[in-house]
Amino acid sequence: MKRLLFILMCFSTILVGRAQTFTDGNLIYTVTKYNEVSVNANYTFIEGNVIIPETVVYQETQFFVTSIDDRAFEQRTGLISITIPNSVTSIGASAFNGCTGLTSITIPNSVTSIGASAFHGCTGLNSITIPNSVTSIGKYAFQSCSGLTSIILPNSVTEIGDNTFSGCVGLTSIALPNSVTSIGADAFYGCTGLTSITLSNSLTSIGNWAFYGCTGLTSITIPNSVTSIGAYAFYGCTGLTAITLSNSLTSIEFRTFYHCIGLTSITIPNSVTSIGDWAFEQCTELTSIKIPNSVTSIGVNTFSGCTRLTSITIPNSVTSIGKYAFQSCSGLTSIILPNSVTEIGNGTFIYCTALSSITIPNSVISIGESAFNGCTTLTSITIPNSVISIGAQAFYGSAIQNISINNPKPPTVGYSTFSQTKGITVTVPKNLVETYKAAEGWNELNIVAFEPKNLANGGSTTALSYDANAMSGIQFDAEAPEGVELSVCAEAAALMTISKSEIAGGKTRYVAYTNNGEALPVQF
Repeated sequence: MKRLLFILMCFSTILVGRAQTFTDGNLIYTVTKYNEVSVNANYTFIEGNVIIPETVVYQETQFFVTSIDDRAFEQRTGLISITIPNSVTSIGASAFNGCTGLTSITIPNSVTSIGASAFHGCTGLNSITIPNSVTSIGKYAFQSCSGLTSIILPNSVTEIGDNTFSGCVGLTSIALPNSVTSIGADAFYGCTGLTSITLSNSLTSIGNWAFYGCTGLTSITIPNSVTSIGAYAFYGCTGLTAITLSNSLTSIEFRTFYHCIGLTSITIPNSVTSIGDWAFEQCTELTSIKIPNSVTSIGVNTFSGCTRLTSITIPNSVTSIGKYAFQSCSGLTSIILPNSVTEIGNGTFIYCTALSSITIPNSVISIGESAFNGCTTLTSITIPNSVISIGAQAFYGSAIQNISINNPKPPTVGYSTFSQTKGITVTVPKNLVETYKAAEGWNELNIVAFEPKNLANGGSTTALSYDANAMSGIQFDAEAPEGVELSVCAEAAALMTISKSEIAGGKTRYVAYTNNGEALPVQF
């Protein structure tokens, strides 16, 4: 018995060492172990129905067929169906790549892995069931299976690899089992027929371009287990009208929802700290979006071209807003910037043609090039004392007619900052009139001093300034806007105190007193 076993082992070593192959009909077998072989197609033309046997005998030795070789039946366009025996445990890479005539295949419970591009381009395949034994599906496994309308994935699969179902334009729905923890890059790229997908509660990541161009997808719920969604993940999903984001998500990446023209609203969870460049660009139907206090940065062109967005509140947590962030938001009428923002970048509000009101906080030190270029409805603006520079063409082509500014040192202005804005009046404290008339860029504008104003019947909700010249005090019978403090802007030598008292009619009276009668602006 031992002698027989020794002979068989020697025979096995010889066969494997020489990569022993033999032919039986239209199939070629390669010995992989002493009693196992892999199968490959013969070089002759193969068509119709092919049955792979469970065992094959060669030189009086029985071998079990345990694997299908890489490229085994590649480009055999005449192949219609294939029967795989229960002895097979793996299907090699590109095994049936380009088998355009293949309409039916049954994968047995013995198979544990499906190789990369295994069924790539099998355009005639319309359905497939993957058994529970399969734990691994390679990249591109079903790419461009344009006739595939349904597929059932088992609970044993833990990931959907890169490009696994990309280009499966006939696929209408798919449910991912709870075992799946990740969706790879381009996994469902261009699946234009996909209308619904159920994501597993174990899913933690969605790769770049995962659902790019899935134009038939109308809604999707991202489970709370997901911590990351890659760039371009839902790019061009033009039919997407609603999406629920995971509470575990920390960032919205580069162009994640770019050109989702059907998306009307979205709620960003409190877990998100950054909104990436171009994230919502050209979401033309987006009318509302809520940015939570967790967000610290808004990227370049983030909301560019969101033409139906009418208003947006940026929380105090945001410290950075990228260039052109709200470019061509033609429906945007008002915006409030938080005190945490230090600059308004280049082109931030360029071509926001409906923008009529904006509040610039005292934290802003610079207004970038073309920041308000083409804002044809914006007629007035108050520039806080913190601003030290205004970029080229910042107000080029806007409707600005009135600028209020109290800064003792005129901010530097760039090339054509106020070009095409005729008849601009700049209101400054009386003691700064000559300073602004002499300052480059400002000297071309109409510089006037603050005039005393009566607020007996109510006040403005935006920053206003008043001339205290030759007066012992200024009286305000108005309520300061909610969350805004009444403040005094004065040179260090000038002192002013403010008192507050209730008067008839439920109004509040603010009185500001000067020491020396100089022109001292007071503002909400």
